[in-house]
Amino acid sequence: MTDGAWLWALAWEDYIEYHRAAPPIDFMNHAEQYDWVAPELSEQRLIDLERHLGMPDD
Repeated sequence: MTDGAWLWALAWEDYIEYHRAAPPIDFMNHAEQYDWVAPELSEQRLIDLERHLGMPDD
């Protein structure tokens, strides 16, 4: 998942819950800044992020 600034695996939630690991403080500050709601990203922004991360095209 991504909000355009941070990228995290869906399994991160389980890791935090079951292993009691805290997310990075920078991530927490970023999320709080946006009232804990990820912004909607345009299709083009998602395509750009996929390319940047080297994800294969469908």
